[in-house]
Amino acid sequence: DAARGFAFIDLCRKHYDVVLMNPPFGEFSKQWKAKARATYPNSYNDILGAFVERHLHCLVQHGRIGAITSRTCFFLTTFSNWRENIVLDNSALCLIADLGQGVMDDAMVEAAAYVIERTAPSNTTVVIRAIAEKDRQGAVESCIDACCAGKPDLRNFITDQSFFSLLPDSPFVYWIDKKIIQLLSSKQRFEPNIGHVRQGLSTGDDPRFVRTVWEVPYEDTQFCYYPSNGEAYCRFDDPIVMAYFKRRKIGKPAWAFHVKSGASQPWYSPITIKINYAKDGSELRSFTNAKGKQRSVLRNVQFYYKPGFSWTRRAVRLYPYIVPGNCIPSASRYMAFPEYENQIEAIGVCASRIASACLRFKGEKFEWPNFLVENVKMLPWPEVPEETNHLFKVIINREVDQRRVAYQNHEPFHEFIIPVKIQDRSCDGQALAFNPTSLLGEEGERLVAEAYGLTPHQTLAMERDLLEAISFQSQCNGTDKEDNDEEAQDNDFVIDTSSKATEEACLSYLIGTIFGRWDIRYATAEKPLPELPQALDPLPVCPPGMFQNAEGLPANPKDVFVDYPLSISWSGIIIDDEGHQDDIIDRIRDAIETIWKHKAGEIEQESCEILGVNLLREYFNKPNKFFADHLKRYSKSRRQAPIYWPLSTPSSSYTLWIYYHRLTDQILYTCINDFVEPKLKQISETANNLRQKTSRNHQEEKELEKLTDFEVELKDFRDELLRIAKFWKPNLNDGVQITAAPLWKLFQLKSWRKNLKETWEKMKKGDYDWAHLAYSIWPDRVIRASHKNRSFAIAHDLESDLWEEIENGTDRQGNPKYKWVPKDLSEQALKAIIMEKSKGKT
Repeated sequence: DAARGFAFIDLCRKHYDVVLMNPPFGEFSKQWKAKARATYPNSYNDILGAFVERHLHCLVQHGRIGAITSRTCFFLTTFSNWRENIVLDNSALCLIADLGQGVMDDAMVEAAAYVIERTAPSNTTVVIRAIAEKDRQGAVESCIDACCAGKPDLRNFITDQSFFSLLPDSPFVYWIDKKIIQLLSSKQRFEPNIGHVRQGLSTGDDPRFVRTVWEVPYEDTQFCYYPSNGEAYCRFDDPIVMAYFKRRKIGKPAWAFHVKSGASQPWYSPITIKINYAKDGSELRSFTNAKGKQRSVLRNVQFYYKPGFSWTRRAVRLYPYIVPGNCIPSASRYMAFPEYENQIEAIGVCASRIASACLRFKGEKFEWPNFLVENVKMLPWPEVPEETNHLFKVIINREVDQRRVAYQNHEPFHEFIIPVKIQDRSCDGQALAFNPTSLLGEEGERLVAEAYGLTPHQTLAMERDLLEAISFQSQCNGTDKEDNDEEAQDNDFVIDTSSKATEEACLSYLIGTIFGRWDIRYATAEKPLPELPQALDPLPVCPPGMFQNAEGLPANPKDVFVDYPLSISWSGIIIDDEGHQDDIIDRIRDAIETIWKHKAGEIEQESCEILGVNLLREYFNKPNKFFADHLKRYSKSRRQAPIYWPLSTPSSSYTLWIYYHRLTDQILYTCINDFVEPKLKQISETANNLRQKTSRNHQEEKELEKLTDFEVELKDFRDELLRIAKFWKPNLNDGVQITAAPLWKLFQLKSWRKNLKETWEKMKKGDYDWAHLAYSIWPDRVIRASHKNRSFAIAHDLESDLWEEIENGTDRQGNPKYKWVPKDLSEQALKAIIMEKSKGKT
């Protein structure tokens, strides 16, 4: 071993004419990072860079290295020192074959093969572009043959490696010439000339701090506005905003719209989630791990609530979509905030092919580059003439309005007004269609290219990489990639226009009108559909189709005029019980008749046929029918949040439908007293009458058996409701899954029941001690946990009881610093607090 070790050392001291290698790639191991940084200051970011640098040192003068590696080293900013100091300044980049994915066995990496010579930089680099070809080997061989024969091939490029250094970070953008590079380098940049690009907030625990938009009380939703003159924007210390909420009898609301997920589509993407930002995010700011290190990160707070645009980070091109005011950006969904006077120009230029082509210079992947904050900041910016801005305004307003109108047809999006079956506003599902090769149309693309000062020939060269990537992705049936595990899936925003989905959506809407969630007068045309606000205006607190009061909040009984066309179940309870005045099928028929009048029977029959059921009741009393669809419909951004709950006996022979937004700590008692007990009394009386008969025929025996089983089920159902009612104090801020968890036995859809049971077990173990429900059930445990965890204390309004701020040294200017610590409470004092706070709790 020693001999071999010395032989290896001797081998490493030699110099070679040729080195061939396929080096490993990726980060150095943790124990080697410091050594790698010291030894390879230009290449320590990736093993492949260090291998290339090391073996360049092993070459004789004019020796050559041949390598096949990831092609990311040509483009990523993290390799800029390697490109500039190792490859471009101190060697000759002789030959590149740009190969792409699928050439290194099963490795999920886009590859390039290249030859570097240890000599002075060269003014002749030959590049073979095979990345856009299905047959990579055949393309490379054909290009080599053409090159050797001196014949032209559009896939062969000859460039000067010094041109690469003219662009920031020196990416190897070989498909454009020096004049184009110089032209782009002379331009202003998006930041600071047009606006700012920023990363937003990281919660550190989305299940705790994030909810779907319909999951929390609408009246507890923040509202900020951006004045039309763009001079300033208002937050909750502004007297106008405070007056707004004073009228609504609420202080600073807790929940803010949150920009986190979005589809790979341009112009508009619905906001589907909210974030707990109560008291300016105090609970988030105090969220730490067991060692006291903060888990949440509140970046760039000065940009919260401002309008702008965002994009899917990994897509074949940049798809800018508008983000209205009144939203807080996330870390994973970057946002650009153009100055007020630049908003239209910024979105328009970023939607162009030229902008995407520029951003792809550092985008890493061919099919799905990574559009990072720093790249968008550095986007070269043209002087945009007024006529081009006017065209942008027309296109943006048209496209954004068209997409928003399409989402107005579909629950549970915040834009919803009315379902497709009543009025199709989505152009038969085509409203969201777009052509990835041009978002602006050819006239818009031409105007942008001219604004950059590009000739038609230069424009073709600039756009080539982008258009080839779009074409290649289309041929391979590729799709754009989501950013990371935090991102929601693209299918969150897909609109299902099938006839079955249309019927399911319509019935969901009818249930909503019965509960007073949706205003049926939009469906009957008694009220005109509300006008769309400006695209960048703040999101309203409630969806436009919601039944609202004069202040724009969900309506209550006193807001209903005597001529309102439909009776509303304000209790939040309807029942699957034929003949009952609150029977779900009879109530749905009332809604159908209100909308379709004399055609109601035809509409119901049509629905049954499309849904594949004989009767409408069958669709609602089977767990895998309506509720399964409702669960799917109301699950977005990796949260399951159904709002119509079927609480059923095990056989689903008796079901109470409860509306989530009417939950109180008394609603289960109402279910028992107003619904279950009267039904149980009726069944028991009928069964007893049969039992008292001295002689029963076969049919009566079967009926008695059925009634007896039903009687037992109802008693068990009542007892379970009563058991839960004694400790269940629902709080919508906890979200649907935690609120529903104690009721898990009463849901008959297996997948949902399983999820709720798992949630309930975790809650019992203390995994969700931040939840209001946990505090109401286990106050002793939660208060003790809050004495150790300040964010829990803030969540339960216990901070002043359990924590205090003490002086902790001074800052550089000599001013005192402070930190929060748990109060030094004796067991007796802590028990006294627990006793006081536990009054009224279980």
